[in-house]
Amino acid sequence: MADKIAQEIVDFDKYPELQKTGENKGNKVEIFTPFFIVQDMVKCIGDKYVSDITHTILEPSSGDGAFTVYILELRLKGIWKNDKTHYLQKSLQALSTIYSIEMNEPLIKKQRSNIYSLLCYFAKTHKIILTEEYLKLAKEIIATNFMWAETNIKSKPNLSLYDIEIAWYMPESNKKTNNAVKFAKWNIDEDLNYTVNFEEAEIGE
Repeated sequence: MADKIAQEIVDFDKYPELQKTGENKGNKVEIFTPFFIVQDMVKCIGDKYVSDITHTILEPSSGDGAFTVYILELRLKGIWKNDKTHYLQKSLQALSTIYSIEMNEPLIKKQRSNIYSLLCYFAKTHKIILTEEYLKLAKEIIATNFMWAETNIKSKPNLSLYDIEIAWYMPESNKKTNNAVKFAKWNIDEDLNYTVNFEEAEIGE
């Protein structure tokens, strides 16, 4: 499945264009987070914290990637500033600890290509040569970590709050089948050799 998804990921050959306005869906309107709000929200968490490539980030309703693109860009800038020698390895590590869930298939497809386009755009503007090996692994990570899925939210008895139990792949979620999302843990060395393990994980209590 990851190979098929990877084949659909393309380089837009420019800085990612993110949806800034509502998108009409019949009688519904889906609102996308403006960039200045994305910046402010990330600052509330802490730019330094988010930029740390060892920290795991999960965006559970990610649209076309307003948060994931910005967070990856912060990470790439930090790596380039502090460790140019290991940029290829560190940039893939930075990517591998970002996870994204979106239930709208066209949006998650666009987000995957937005993320890939950012990697390519950043490299071009900083004259970094990306090898075929690098690009192939980048697509594999994106295809694996950026998921067409939804969170399973159920109301607990006698409680007004909602319990986010776990995430489910689409379209299995619509079929009510037990096919929980598995989060990949990547280990990438300086030669871009890698191992990956998968774990099911609850994303809330």
